[in-house]
Amino acid sequence: MPTLHRFSNLAIPVVALLVLTGVVLAVVQLESLHALTTTNYGLLLLVKTSLVIVLLGLSALNRFHFTPQLGSDPAETRQLARSILAECVIALGILAVVAGWRFTPPPRLLVNAQTKPLAIHIHTEKAMFQVLISPAIVGADSFVLQLMTGDGSPLPAKEATLTLSLPARGVEPMVRAAQLGADGYWHVSNAVLPVAGRWHMRIEALVTDFEKVALEDDFDLRDR
Repeated sequence: MPTLHRFSNLAIPVVALLVLTGVVLAVVQLESLHALTTTNYGLLLLVKTSLVIVLLGLSALNRFHFTPQLGSDPAETRQLARSILAECVIALGILAVVAGWRFTPPPRLLVNAQTKPLAIHIHTEKAMFQVLISPAIVGADSFVLQLMTGDGSPLPAKEATLTLSLPARGVEPMVRAAQLGADGYWHVSNAVLPVAGRWHMRIEALVTDFEKVALEDDFDLRDR
């Protein structure tokens, strides 16, 4: 009996620390309550949490009912033994659920992957343009244009424009003027692209009053 009481007293702060750690980790990985029911990671977390609650309930039952009962009747160990066996089975279930997380990346990583800029490289003998599109999904997108000559040196341009169209969906060309940033790149912010599909872009750089360099390519725009 003294051994059981000492074990129970030590287990309480350890379990409380584990629960607190799990809550903090869940908040970091989920980033929103919506992800709790709309992602595989969140659903596995719900199953694990349910099993943990049952496990804590059995532990409390052992601590406050079966252990004192054992003190009054040391020979009556069947109920405590069954409860401990049930705890072991539930603990194995929790480990099995946790193992499933190997195949379900947390929403935090999924969001980061979705917001990673889409990189497009256009290269001809005369010029080379590097384009970063973020977040490359339906809605307001930003474009960063790095204009270079064919050998990779910076292309001095007086102005630059970006033309976007989606002929397959009847979206007519939309012309956006790019702004030269302090980083030396040309920027187009909040270009509203209304539908997903394979978009066509044309980048024109005015090098001199009489010379213009234009490169074209396609890119895939994802739905939300």
